[in-house]
Amino acid sequence: MSRLELLACIIGARLCQSVKESLRMQEVATRYWSDSSNALYWNKKNKNWATFIFNRVKEIRLSSDPDDWNHISRHLNPGNLPSRDCSFENLAKSNWWLGPPWLKKPY
Repeated sequence: MSRLELLACIIGARLCQSVKESLRMQEVATRYWSDSSNALYWNKKNKNWATFIFNRVKEIRLSSDPDDWNHISRHLNPGNLPSRDCSFENLAKSNWWLGPPWLKKPY
């Protein structure tokens, strides 16, 4: 499962880089959030990881700075809501659409 979370970090970093390039906003400060402690640990540490992990971390670092990655608790992560047993009614009323209020504050 942690390897899938690492792949999700790659997708997020690629998407962010693509959007910033398309909007010509490469210099905009960026923060990334993940609820995977393992993926964040791999991304922030320089060690001789297994080949799969090493190559994925290398790709994440091509698109983002490890210092820009932060941890979010699974319980606070609105991205997890649709993957849980959540009805449409609860999803429609949730913070999934706008994110948690603290996310809008300056970092």
